[in-house]
Amino acid sequence: MTEAPAELYCSDVTKTSADGPGITPAIRLYLRREGALISASVRRLTVLRAVVEHGKFSLAASALDIAQASVSAHIKSLEAQVGQPLFIRGPGRAPKLTEAGKMIYAYALDVLKRHSEASAGLRALDTQRASVVVAAPHFASRLLPAMLAAFAGEHPDVKLVIRRMPGNDVVSSLRSGNVDLGMIFAEEAPPGIESELVWQEEMVIVASPRHAMAQRSRIAVKDIAGEPFVDALAGSSFGLYVERLLRAFGIERREVMMEAEDPATMAGLVAEGIGIACCMRACVEEELKQRRLVALSLEREIPRMQVHWAHPTQQPLSKGAIDLVGHLRALTPAPIAQA
Repeated sequence: MTEAPAELYCSDVTKTSADGPGITPAIRLYLRREGALISASVRRLTVLRAVVEHGKFSLAASALDIAQASVSAHIKSLEAQVGQPLFIRGPGRAPKLTEAGKMIYAYALDVLKRHSEASAGLRALDTQRASVVVAAPHFASRLLPAMLAAFAGEHPDVKLVIRRMPGNDVVSSLRSGNVDLGMIFAEEAPPGIESELVWQEEMVIVASPRHAMAQRSRIAVKDIAGEPFVDALAGSSFGLYVERLLRAFGIERREVMMEAEDPATMAGLVAEGIGIACCMRACVEEELKQRRLVALSLEREIPRMQVHWAHPTQQPLSKGAIDLVGHLRALTPAPIAQA
């Protein structure tokens, strides 16, 4: 008996977002099969598009800055909703769309295009006071207030909406067009977004004032490597970047005692003597001034962390966003060349 084909259509109903700037689009792809209504989120369709465009699950995961297991889970969930495979898979073979997959992919492209257009259109509705949505990773929480305070006073016509999230989600939000600007810590811009290197942040290794090395000078790399560490969350973009910087510094392996999602928690754990930590000086400036933490005196400087302001590749910046970028460019120092 031949299975009845799925009927597909789109909905561009909007909804009020609790954490976004007013109204945000909730466009979904609906599939009606045997009376059941199946919905596919924009996120899931974005994953499908990435797999098709990049030709491999691993490359799609890299482009979206998520784990390959997450890509597989999204595709499996979508296949379960559709009721049949979307890809022909095989050992050593690139995934190939099935007929059902081709149908879903075509509609996914339409939905994602409409989603981007609706996002831009809804942001433009507020003509009285423009909103600029800024995504920032948790470890930028102590950098932003001083940067944005002056802008708010000079541009009362612009409402800034700050969304704090994991670094991986900042990149995803930029690619989807759900935010106007994002702060990212990276050596180069990930695919799908444009970025500008605005400065390079000094990195320090901090410890409790009671630590045995707190009063020592010119501490060798090998001595640091043997100490227990408090790290950023494993797999986070910030944590992976710090790991690369420490490898460049000469520390290949470390004993990680605890992990923290934000700089305040990390600073508190270090102050309690749990371990030492590598972080941006700006994130622990208050603790250093108050002597709750000390920056260890190292025999050489740790490579600096590159800080970028980024925006979606194919989404023009609003006037408010352009003004904000100009403000940040003027506020931050010129990048410092690495030795």
